[in-house]
Amino acid sequence: MKKVTLFALLFSVINLSSFAQNTRTCGTMDNISAAEMEAFEKSITPFVEDYIKNQTEGKNSKKTVYTIPTIVHIIHNTTENVGSGRNIPYSRVVSQINILNDDFRRTNSDASNTPSYFQGVAADCEINFCLITKYPSGHPNAGQSLPEVGVDRVSTAAISGISNTSSGYSMNTINSTIKPATSWNPNEVMNIWVCQLQSGLLGYATFPSSSTSSSTANVDGTVMGYQYFGYNSAAYPFHKGRTTTHEVGHWLGLYHIWGDDNGACSGSDQCSDTPNQANATSGCPSGKRTDNCTSGNGIMYQNYMDYSNDACMNLFTSNQKARMQSVMANYPRRKTLNNFSSTLCSTQTDIDEFANSNVNIYPNPTKGNINISFEKNTDATIEVYNMVGKLVSSNNLTNKNFTSINLNNQPIGVYFLRVKSGNSTKTERIMLTK
Repeated sequence: MKKVTLFALLFSVINLSSFAQNTRTCGTMDNISAAEMEAFEKSITPFVEDYIKNQTEGKNSKKTVYTIPTIVHIIHNTTENVGSGRNIPYSRVVSQINILNDDFRRTNSDASNTPSYFQGVAADCEINFCLITKYPSGHPNAGQSLPEVGVDRVSTAAISGISNTSSGYSMNTINSTIKPATSWNPNEVMNIWVCQLQSGLLGYATFPSSSTSSSTANVDGTVMGYQYFGYNSAAYPFHKGRTTTHEVGHWLGLYHIWGDDNGACSGSDQCSDTPNQANATSGCPSGKRTDNCTSGNGIMYQNYMDYSNDACMNLFTSNQKARMQSVMANYPRRKTLNNFSSTLCSTQTDIDEFANSNVNIYPNPTKGNINISFEKNTDATIEVYNMVGKLVSSNNLTNKNFTSINLNNQPIGVYFLRVKSGNSTKTERIMLTK
């Protein structure tokens, strides 16, 4: 937390070319003006205050868990086949969605690395992400199934005004040419563009906006350098997909944790539970670390909105959650997304509860074994799907009230367990943590 000084953010423009390859660089704050930030903060403040007040007083205490349908536009050279260069393999896309789900739901395997003195403010943000299976409305193929779940592979030849690149595209080219030519309905999906970026930039995002104009709609989303999208050991130390977590945090209304004030101690991320911090963190520190703005428990370099190495990041805070939940509930092109998760992401749908018998699925999160128990003996089919809708386990139950599914051979991430008995179906989202 820092004293509110929004205009200071305008003067913190990063000289991207001055950073080495092993320094994180984010272009989001270069993408928003001081006037836009001032207007955004004025509009969001009462929503956040109401959210925190209601949570504190126990009002509307029922969880609101949002699911964001997601499309990944992979912009690649004409010479690159799938899995080559900028045309990244599908496994990287799947790994990134799993990382986002883990980080925003605090099921990340390194959550235990959060220091004890910050554990109390670390939050499950109650936001999920799913790869869409169908084209959204407005697309020529609206309603039809995607050939590759959640992915739109676009060759440079299909975008007028750009060509193959070896050095990457500028933010101006991406915003003015690539995005308008490839954006899908932002009221129904979150657009992520994966391409090569210039000047060592890792990624950037658009902030939430109260505007509903097409000029802001067709650029809305997150842009990622292809090297840093998903798990990619070759991109060390930014190899664990946390750059996308960071940029989606911006897309949901979060500022950099140090307030972008070049050490003045007066900038703000508008979150009272993040310590005041002078500047961005680099590398991967250990133990308590203080600076000119912070004492006590020190800075929160473990926060996803800092510039630490991927392996050092492991939490969002309760106040950051409040901002993101407020954005999802109130802002155009955010508040409508959850409504489309059931139709665009087929594996996300809870169809109905069992009519004549209760079913209990536990533990969740799980380290491998999932137990399914029924109130009475039941005939049922039990299926487990991964995030892209692939069936990874199937089991038939005959006149029994208990069974167990073993997922020890599956990678960590998000799965959907579906129990079908007669005309009744129940689907539950499972976190496999190991």
